[in-house]
Parts: sequence; C-alpha cells; structure tokens
Amino acid sequence: MNSPHGTPRFTIITATFNRCELLGRCLDSLSLQTFSSWEVVIVDDGSTDETESFVRAKRSVDKRIRYVYQENAGANAARNHGSRVAKGEYILVLDSDDEVKRNWLAELDSLITESQAEIVCCGIDFVDEEKRLVKQAKPVEDRVGTHNNGVYQSGTYAVRRDIFLALGGFLESLPAHQSSEFRMRLFELCRQEGYRIASTAQCLSIGHSHGGPNIRSDAAAKLVAAKYILDRHHDKFKTRRSIASWQASAGGCAAELRRYREARSFFAQAVRSYPRFWKNYVRWALTCLPLIRRQFWRSTGGKT
Repeated sequence: MNSPHGTPRFTIITATFNRCELLGRCLDSLSLQTFSSWEVVIVDDGSTDETESFVRAKRSVDKRIRYVYQENAGANAARNHGSRVAKGEYILVLDSDDEVKRNWLAELDSLITESQAEIVCCGIDFVDEEKRLVKQAKPVEDRVGTHNNGVYQSGTYAVRRDIFLALGGFLESLPAHQSSEFRMRLFELCRQEGYRIASTAQCLSIGHSHGGPNIRSDAAAKLVAAKYILDRHHDKFKTRRSIASWQASAGGCAAELRRYREARSFFAQAVRSYPRFWKNYVRWALTCLPLIRRQFWRSTGGKT
C-alpha cells in the first residue's frame, strides 16, 4: 500500500564508498521486489570509482532509485544524510554489499498493517563468498526489544521515519556497532512512548561476507565502540547476560590488539556480571598465559 499523499511506504537507505562492483547485486534485489511502494536513496560517501554513473544508469530505468553525493564523512553520516532526504513512511538501512529476498518489503508491509507497529523486524541469512548459508539470525518473540535478540542488522528492521529522525539517526562519531547503539536508544524511546515492535521469524535479508574492508573485522574500532556502549548505555541493558556479552566482546577486541591487561579486566567484569558462562573464565585465564595467548587470539579470534 502507499502512504498518505502518494509517498512511498518505505525508504531504503544505502551508504556506499567505492563499492560499485557490489552495489549492483543490492539494487537488483530491490528491483525484483514484489511490493512496489518504495524508494532507495544511494548516498555516495565520496567514492572515486564509477558509483555515480552506475547508479544514474540504474535510475534511468527505475526512478525509485535516487542518488545523493557527499564528501567522505563515513557511513553513519551518509545514512543520516539519507534519512534527511527520505520520503517514505518507514526507513530501512541496507548495506551496499548485501541483498534482500523478493518478498522482503511485502512481508514487512503486511506486518505493519496487521500489527500497526512503529518498528518491524525480520531475520537474516549470512552467506559466504560461494553463497553458502553460514548462519541465520532470527528475532526471538520473547526477546524482541532487547539487546541480544540477534537482529537489527542490515535490512532487518524498519523504523517509522519520524521516530528515526527524532532519535537523531546514527551516532556519527562511533567507529563500529552503530546499529547496536542506535537500537539501544530506540528501545528506550519505545518504552517511554509506548511504541510497538513486531517481528517475523522469516529471514528476508541476506548478509554477504567478502574480502573487502569491513568494520566488523576492525578490533580497534569495535573496542572503542564497545567501551562507549558499556559506559553510556549501561543502565539500558535488560539482563546481566547481555552486559557480560558486551564486556566479553570488549575483552576479545583488547586481546586481539595484545592489550592483555585490559582484556583480562573486561573478562573479569564479564564473569562477575554473568558467572554461569564458563567461556569467560577460560578467556580470562588465557590472557594470563604469555606463551599461548597471542597465537590463540590470532588463530581463533577468541572463540572457545
């Protein structure tokens, strides 16, 4: 269905930087949608490749594709830029290297219509470079609206545009975990204002791993972000286990950076927060063993 005054139901915001070779897959998956009331705003964050000409060629075929350029300021700034020019009733963020299934928007629209929710979410399939399914993350009904439900990643949630703008969008100074930090503020606002969150267990988004630069693999950026979230949003965690998860994440990043004293402190905090999770005891102990700790985090990334 269309929103009032003929505006699109959804605006998809895709920030991109020198990913012309991956962007086509993303846009093709949008063009195949069975639901038609949408627009996509491609925010070019200062690319030096053929991104502009590529997107403009796509727009000549489908006017729902919009192109916006900005000087390089980072993905968060680009997404916020896109939200300010969005016309849709609901905003979704989709990474330029990911794609969605044909019924993605149709299912989310049905969920909105049935629930009258201000936020709706779905699951995501993660695939490798050979397009083989690696894992899935799905909303768990009794965890929707918590910080550990495995969703709120690329293409998995739609937020009513006025709510997105009221929150100020993504924190532009944060180098990683932007979506996690955003959803913590979002859930707090939902509790304050009584906004509804509805979900479907269907995996409608597809996240790709590839060899290019990816903030998810940057331990220094993730450590800065995890420390910020633990400091700024500590009172927003609903369970001790979720606090421990972030403390352990910070510890793992510190260990990857060979900052073992700091890592040991975070793992100790995680043990105190949630003593029943035995792996954090092992991780703490490994930071005390100089002969194996470096090789362990280099080869496993801290997975036990």
